[in-house]
Amino acid sequence: MMLCCLRFGITLLLAVLVTEVWTQNPPLGSVRTECQGSVMMMMLDKSFVGKYFRINVIDNKGALVSLSPRLAAQCGYSLTVDFLGNAKFLSSVVSCFAQNTNDETYKLTVQISVFSNSAMTSASSYVQSMTCRYSPWAEREILCERNYMEVSVRRGVPLIEPNFVQDDPDWSLAYPEATAADNSIWKIVFHLPANRKTTMTVAQAMTNGYGINTTPTRVLVRAAYNSTESQPQVIQTVPMAVLRSTTFYKQRWMVMMVDTAVTCPTDGTAFTEQMITWNVPRVLPPLVPTPQITTLDVQMGVDGRKLDPATIHNRDYKLDVGPQLITVRIPVGADGGYYKSHVLDNTYVISYSIEPMLEHTWQDGPEKTKYTVLHPITTPFMPRPPVVTNNTVPKARVFNVTLGTFLPDVELVKIIVGPETLTVQEANLKGYNVQEHVFPNGSKTYTLQVPFEDPNVKQKVTPPDTRTYILPLTYLLNIVPENTPFTHPAVVEAILKDIIPPTVTGYCDGAAFYTMVTYGNMGRNWIPFVGSRELGGSLLALYKYNANSTNFWMTAI
Repeated sequence: MMLCCLRFGITLLLAVLVTEVWTQNPPLGSVRTECQGSVMMMMLDKSFVGKYFRINVIDNKGALVSLSPRLAAQCGYSLTVDFLGNAKFLSSVVSCFAQNTNDETYKLTVQISVFSNSAMTSASSYVQSMTCRYSPWAEREILCERNYMEVSVRRGVPLIEPNFVQDDPDWSLAYPEATAADNSIWKIVFHLPANRKTTMTVAQAMTNGYGINTTPTRVLVRAAYNSTESQPQVIQTVPMAVLRSTTFYKQRWMVMMVDTAVTCPTDGTAFTEQMITWNVPRVLPPLVPTPQITTLDVQMGVDGRKLDPATIHNRDYKLDVGPQLITVRIPVGADGGYYKSHVLDNTYVISYSIEPMLEHTWQDGPEKTKYTVLHPITTPFMPRPPVVTNNTVPKARVFNVTLGTFLPDVELVKIIVGPETLTVQEANLKGYNVQEHVFPNGSKTYTLQVPFEDPNVKQKVTPPDTRTYILPLTYLLNIVPENTPFTHPAVVEAILKDIIPPTVTGYCDGAAFYTMVTYGNMGRNWIPFVGSRELGGSLLALYKYNANSTNFWMTAI
């Protein structure tokens, strides 16, 4: 839950304290809605919400409900902002404030407030509604969302089965509490290790953060993964959160009890540089009395959408249903996910994120269970230190340097050349020629060209005729939209045999010696000698001496 983007309160907001501009609908294309089975989805484009926004739910009386993280888990909502800046708001169709028609049609209305500053003092607000159909329901449905687990069970009164076992452990544990309860009351019994149990009224359970509700045909219980009565358990090597509960309703002449146990994976992923492996137990003992279940259907998907076998094959996903585990394998970088840049200790690293889902429908006895897991996955950071490639052709006398490769969310901000710090625009105006190159897959590199003769280029001479040109660089880069800066230093060298040393020519006649010295291309960075004496001062006065910009000549009589 991105609290920087979603400011939650806990109470109903009967008045909005910030200045708001209301419109009936968000700008066209800025919000996309989608019905995904028992989940309703709203996708908010980053260009619409920016960095600062709030989502409030509107109840059936038109009041705004501001959601804290706790209330979101209790009521069946989640909000995530991906690394690219897009926001995703998910709601269970049986969330607290969805309008439910006969457990078939569901409507949810929210208010989206977009702020222009981090103080969140003024906003433009929009109303967005969506309606989904979801029917028929399985007898029991379990939804494992990123911040809560939800179980809903059909609450019709069935015929008594001939082989009905009256002393089922959960029922026998719940029965004393049920018989002692007042008439016309709902209660819930949580079963804990060592035969301990906790009994709560619905009001008490909701005060403790649980979501408990009835719909026209169902009883549902919703809990955060870290709820007090939730217990960690490892099932077939997979860490799970387990909540064992029985919910009952008592009338004067009847006690109706519903097994509302729920368990969801809290992990189960393993990574290599090439592959993500995600395991989910096929048989879940907290939910079934016997390890013998009949798997009716197993489907996988991404972003809440189920995928057909052809799409799974084309993306190189693998779905294996074994006797103990259901295993999903996704290649790192596969379609359906995305890469993101990060900085760790000023080192450029990347991660890959994808949001797979798994739906397992099984039968144990006459009833069916539909078990749906939404499991966002992000790989550990993978180091990708930038590579500086020296493409310089020394004879061209221009440094040609490439830096990369980066993901699309990296931008070059400045370059330090020697002692001088320049923006990209300033560098180009100076004649350095900085260019960005984007490839079809969205990755990018940056090239830089600097003449050898630039004042910021250092030189080192290696006698007799070799010169090394040295270009000290520091790249200042930034990751968007987070504005995370990092730097990358480099020293680029080019070696060129371009030194022309001074040359001496001369001749003599009967009257004198005639000598001419051509300077070469080192300027006057050398000292002439006659014998062992430096040519200058009193010695120079002994000769007839003349000089210009390229050479000097002298006559010795």
